[in-house]
Amino acid sequence: PPTLEEARNAKLAEINAGYSTVMGFIQAGYPLDEVLSWERQATQARELVQNPDAEALFVRALAITKKITVEELCRRVLANAASWEPIAAMLTGCRQVMEEAAFSAETVEEIQAIKVSYPA
Repeated sequence: PPTLEEARNAKLAEINAGYSTVMGFIQAGYPLDEVLSWERQATQARELVQNPDAEALFVRALAITKKITVEELCRRVLANAASWEPIAAMLTGCRQVMEEAAFSAETVEEIQAIKVSYPA
């Protein structure tokens, strides 16, 4: 039988693999480097909505490259963020709840009883 630490590590790996799988659906079709820029884009778009003179170099350069106005790019970025942020937050919360359960479990049986599940 596995030790408590082995069972915990296996469960954490299962939790994280499930998370990566479901997050992959949100990120499908985008290269990782672009996905990593989403939060920067959303932050800068929000800054520009609050202050049209904000520096926001990434968003400004992206708008120039795409040959659209900064305002139009902000509208698109914020629409995308409004669709993926709540889903990502819910999935992240689910992952953290399962992780906390794995860390607080005191027996192998308790760890193995944790059902790894993410809403569809």
